Amino acid sequence: MEKNGSPWRGMALFWWWLIMAVAIAGIIMMILGVPPKTADADDAVLGRVGEAVRPLMETPVEMTGEEVKIRLGREFTRVDAVFTFHNSGAAAEVLMGFPEATSQADGGSEWSGDTTLHDFEAFVDGEKAAVERRAGLSPENGAKELSYPAWHTFTVPFEAGQTREVRNTYRVKNGYSSEGTIRSGYILTTGSVWKGSIGLVRVTVEPDGVLPYNLQGVSPAGYGFAGDNLVWEWKNCEPDRNIEIMFKMYENSTLWSWAGADPVFQQNIIKAMDSGDYGAALTMARDYKKNHPLLAAEVKDDLDHWEALLVSLAGGDARNYWEAFIDKAENVPPEKELYFYPSVDLAAPFYFLGRVYAGEGRSDSIRQLYEDGKKKGAHPQVGRWLLSLLPEGTVAQHKPEVRKLAVVAYPARGGLALEGEAGDADGDLDTIEISLWYLAEGRRQEIEHYGNPLHYNRYRHKVDVFIPFSEAIAGHELFYTLRAVDGGGRQAEASGSYVWNEYWITFMLNNSPYRLVHPPAVVNDRVLLAAEDLIKMLEVEKAAYSPGSRTITLQRKGNALILAVGGTTAYLNGKPVSLEVPAEEREGSFYLPLRFTAGSLGVQVDWDEQRRAVLLGTE
Repeated sequence: MEKNGSPWRGMALFWWWLIMAVAIAGIIMMILGVPPKTADADDAVLGRVGEAVRPLMETPVEMTGEEVKIRLGREFTRVDAVFTFHNSGAAAEVLMGFPEATSQADGGSEWSGDTTLHDFEAFVDGEKAAVERRAGLSPENGAKELSYPAWHTFTVPFEAGQTREVRNTYRVKNGYSSEGTIRSGYILTTGSVWKGSIGLVRVTVEPDGVLPYNLQGVSPAGYGFAGDNLVWEWKNCEPDRNIEIMFKMYENSTLWSWAGADPVFQQNIIKAMDSGDYGAALTMARDYKKNHPLLAAEVKDDLDHWEALLVSLAGGDARNYWEAFIDKAENVPPEKELYFYPSVDLAAPFYFLGRVYAGEGRSDSIRQLYEDGKKKGAHPQVGRWLLSLLPEGTVAQHKPEVRKLAVVAYPARGGLALEGEAGDADGDLDTIEISLWYLAEGRRQEIEHYGNPLHYNRYRHKVDVFIPFSEAIAGHELFYTLRAVDGGGRQAEASGSYVWNEYWITFMLNNSPYRLVHPPAVVNDRVLLAAEDLIKMLEVEKAAYSPGSRTITLQRKGNALILAVGGTTAYLNGKPVSLEVPAEEREGSFYLPLRFTAGSLGVQVDWDEQRRAVLLGTE
């Protein structure tokens, strides 16, 4: 199956996404080559695959709590993770491991960077533990989602019924793409191998020079803000998702403008900003404008924007500039929302004005900022941050919407496309799941079932799944469903069905797919439909059939049309009209020329050649 569209971006690189682990966590139950004296020789915690340690699902030790603090920097992420374990079985020594992805991203990936864990340390009940780095399973050896090239391992002895606290600290270099986007994250799924569920999982991301307006993608979506910190919390958790954060520090278009004007100036000001010396960077920007008036005029808008940014970062007040900037910003047209990637430059004004208004207690102004941000394309992360400044319940939260769902035939490509679109007014979409199947001898036969977290946050997401033609499904009624879930667990679902006819024609009524009771017919490149389908589709007010004369009379909105089987002349409101294709009888049903009949009764008919779709509009 082919999958296109933003929700599926990068799925071909799924393995690398998982093992790259720009920040990695989740302690795993490992195995010992020789069983300790305190453990039963048949205990399931023992075993080895060659020299590679692996996680096992069966163990009496439970992870009852996980508290993770992530210090998110521009270059490195620092992690401090505390785990609480309880042994509900006999005394045992447990070899625990922390996964590490040491491989670089492959040549086809947009992400690259050093993914080694640095300065890894382990502590058990506050005492430092000896750590050994061991090779892990590779994909060729049958490993799946929980397998990594290497592990940092350490032994933790447990008495029967004992509860112990394990702490791990490390730092990892962030991944980055060629377009300047930086990625960090935290792997939670490794915690799923422990016995039972984890009582409480709490993850806090503390920004170190990375502010909410820098964020471009946060997954999973069910996070909140505490100040500028991102916070996730789950109870009775069986982790099946990992945390991923994507951000961008500077907007490339602005940097290119500066590079064209003065590359040395660009490098110096970025260096000052990276070091957090915003006052020095502000002085550079102002000196540049003063000493290079002609060049400064060429990039005036960029320099004005960055001067306001530096004033705000240095603790000053640039509200006049930010308010004017937002007033001038255009709303994003609905047709562009699917393809609109929010910029750092656009998000910054909403963040800095939000801070100013919060300091002044101006809740109404913050709420207006939130609404303006949705219209003008500020990314949802800034919107959620603005909501955190307001009393809970000030702005109603919405459930997702399925805005489009249809199966469309593409004969030139040799198949069908399931085309869907989901949206969320809060920008909080978390997952889109699709299913496509048919029934054979009463049993459901799955054609496609696909669901995956969304990594880039926008207010609308598009899904395209292509299904090549197959004799096995030709003639079957195909059923399909799209389900959208937001970060709060709210859901929306839509479904439909499609019969793959021999002419590969799709019928759309008022922009929605229409399923016929009888198969269509094509005569001399003209589409004919059964009278039963046409009467319902066109909302005919009165229909009468005369068996003797083999004629049918249709009335709709003041128009009366009479057609006869085999006749080349019809009568519209009593006047004769010539027909290119006559009505005919097929398998006991009266078939009428679609375009002529619909047009005569006041219904617009168009043809979409690309999709081979008949488009009808009764509204």
